[in-house]
Amino acid sequence: MVIGPRVWKTGLAVTITLWIAELFSLEYPYLAVIATIISLQPTITDSLKKGWERIQATAIGVIIALAIMFVLESTPIFVGIAVILTILICLRYGWTESITLASVTVVIIMAGSRDDTFGYALQRSTVLPFVGIIIAVAINLLFSPPQYLEMVKKSLRDLNEGIELLMMRVINSFLTCENYSPEHIQQLVDKIYVLYEDAKEKFNMYQNERGYKKYFNGKKAAELSNLERVLEIMWLIAQRVIDIQNVTDERCGRISKIENPSTQYNDLLNSVQEFLFQTTALEKNLIENYLEPNENRKDIIERQIEEITTLRESLRERINDWQESHLGPTHIRSLIEIATLVYDLDQICNLLFKLKELQDK
Repeated sequence: MVIGPRVWKTGLAVTITLWIAELFSLEYPYLAVIATIISLQPTITDSLKKGWERIQATAIGVIIALAIMFVLESTPIFVGIAVILTILICLRYGWTESITLASVTVVIIMAGSRDDTFGYALQRSTVLPFVGIIIAVAINLLFSPPQYLEMVKKSLRDLNEGIELLMMRVINSFLTCENYSPEHIQQLVDKIYVLYEDAKEKFNMYQNERGYKKYFNGKKAAELSNLERVLEIMWLIAQRVIDIQNVTDERCGRISKIENPSTQYNDLLNSVQEFLFQTTALEKNLIENYLEPNENRKDIIERQIEEITTLRESLRERINDWQESHLGPTHIRSLIEIATLVYDLDQICNLLFKLKELQDK
C-alpha cells in the first residue's frame, strides 16, 4: 500500500478541522469535516469550485428547511419532503457531489431544536462549510501541491515509449510474419489506449489548475495550446500504427512467413527497417526536446530529418522496383498491404515534421 499525498493530506485536513471546531466550540463539527473531505480535490481550482458549489447547495437546503419549518411542521414526512426538494435542486444545477452535505444539513436543522433556529442554520450553512473548504484549499496549497506539469511530461514520455514499442513490433511482424502473436500485439494496443487516457487526464488537470482560458493569455495560453497539440499529434501517430497493426493481423493470418524473399523484397525490408529506426528515434528526440529543450538535441533532430527525407525517397524507389517484379493477380493483396504500410509510414513522417514545426514556433 502506497500512502500518496492526497491520502495523508486528507487525514491532516480532518485533524485540523476537528481541532478548529473544538477550539471555537462549533456544534456539529462533522459538517465541516464532510466539507473538508469532499473539497480536497486533486487540483486547487477544483477545491475552490467544489467548495463554492457546496456552499450554494447547503444554503439551498437551509432555505428549504426553514421555509417548511415555519410554514408547516418538522414532522418526519416534511423532513423527507425537504430532503427531496433539496436533492432535486442540486440535481438541477449539477451539484451531485454536494447532495450529501446539503441533505444532512436539512435533517439537522429540521430534526433539531427550534430554539434559535436561524442562528443554528446560519452557523451550519455558512461557518461550518466555510471552515472545511478553507482548510481543504489551504492544505492543498501549503502541503505538497500537485505538480501536474511534471505528471503531464511523464505521461507523454510513457505514451511515446508505448507507441515506439508497438511500432517496432508491428512493422517487423508485417515484414516477416514470423512468430507473430496477435494476443501480445493486442496487449500493446490496449496499453496505448490506457496511456493515452492517462495523458489526457493529466493534461486536463494541469489545464484546469492553470485555468488559462479565463485567467491567462499570451505565452501561457500558447504553451498549454502547444502541449495539447503535442498530445494530439502523438495520438494521430498511434492511430497510424494501429492501422498498420490491423493490416498486419490480416497479412500474418494469411501467411505464416515470407517464403524465399526476392532481392527486391530484401532491399525493401532493409529500407523499411532503417526508416522505422530513424522515425522512432526522431519521435523520441522531438518529444524530449519539447519537454526539456536542449541545443545539442536540436542539431541531432535537424540531421535526423535530413536523413529521413533522403531515406523516404529511397524507400519509394525500392517499393516501385518491388512492385514491378510482382505485377499480376497473385500478388494483388501483397501490393495493397505494402501500399497501406507505406502510406501510414509516410503519414507518420509528416506528423513528426509537424511536431518539429510546432517546436520551432
